[in-house]
Amino acid sequence: MAECIPTFVNWENVKKFTTCLSYFYVTTLRIFGSLYVTSNMHFQEIVDLSIMLDEMLVSDDQQIILMGRKMREKFNKYWGDPLKMNNLIFFAHVFDPSSKMKHLLFALKALFGPEEGLKLFDTVNDKLTILFVEYEKAYVHGGSSAYVSLSQSSEAVSVQTPILPPPAKRHMSLMKAKFDEQNKGSDSGSRKSELELYPSEATVENDDNFNILKWWKLNSGRFPILSRMARDILVVPISTVASESAFSTSGRVLDCFRSSLTPRLVEALVCTQDWLRPEACPLVIEECLDELEPFEQGYVLKLTCIYYLICNSFYI
Repeated sequence: MAECIPTFVNWENVKKFTTCLSYFYVTTLRIFGSLYVTSNMHFQEIVDLSIMLDEMLVSDDQQIILMGRKMREKFNKYWGDPLKMNNLIFFAHVFDPSSKMKHLLFALKALFGPEEGLKLFDTVNDKLTILFVEYEKAYVHGGSSAYVSLSQSSEAVSVQTPILPPPAKRHMSLMKAKFDEQNKGSDSGSRKSELELYPSEATVENDDNFNILKWWKLNSGRFPILSRMARDILVVPISTVASESAFSTSGRVLDCFRSSLTPRLVEALVCTQDWLRPEACPLVIEECLDELEPFEQGYVLKLTCIYYLICNSFYI
C-alpha cells in the first residue's frame, strides 16, 4: 500500500501538467458549447492553442516538450494546411468588432509564418470583397423592390384620401450647387464603402459583457450590408455538439412509449427544453402560477364540454 502513495515528485509532475493542460480544458469547453458560442471565437481559439503549443516546445522540462511535440503533430494535421481551412472561419473573425482585419493579419502570420500568412490574408481579403459585392447587389435589389411596394401602397391610400396641394418646395441653394459641381470629382474618390469604413474604425473593447450580435444589431443602420453578412456568418456552428445533442434529446423524447408524436410536436418539445435551460435565466415556476390558473380552468372547462358532447352522442 505504501508503494501506491504518490511521492513528492509525482505531485510536482501532476502540478506541472495541470497548469499546462488546464488551458486546453477551458478551450474545449468554450469551443464545444452549444448555447453561447458564435463562430467568431473559433479562429481565436485555434491561434491561442498554437501559441500555447509553441510555448510548450521551448519549455525547460523535457516531458512537456515531448508532450508538446505530439500535440503539435495532431494540431498540424487539422490546422497546419491553410488551403484546407474554410474561409468562413476567417470571415467570422473579421466581423468581430474587437478584432477586424489587422488582428486577422497578425494571427495568420503567427499561425502560418510571415510569408504564408500575408499570402493567405490577401486571399481572404479578395474573397471577402467578392462576397460583399454579392450581398450589395442583393441588398440593393431588395431595397428597390421594397420601395416599389411602398409606393404602390401609398398610391392605393391616396385614392381614398382627398388630394391636397403640395407644399412649396425650397429652392436649391446656388452656393451649394456650385460647390457640388466643383468638388464632384474629389468627393467621389474620397467616399468609402462599408467594407473599407468598418476596418478603419477603432476596435471595440471586448469584455465578458460584450454581445457581438447585439453590437451588429445596434450598428445595422451604419452598416446595412455588413450587418446582413454578419447575421449569416456568425450563426454558423463551429462544432457538431449542438446538432448531436438535439438528436440525442429527440431520441429521449420520442421513446417506445411516446412513438405517436408528430415531428412538429417533437420539435416543439426539444426547443422548449432548450429554452427552459438557459444558464443566465433560471425558471421560477411560482411567479407563473397566477397566470396559469385561469388557463387551466378554461382548459378543464373545454374538456368537460367535449366529454359531455361525446357522451350524449353515444346515447343518441
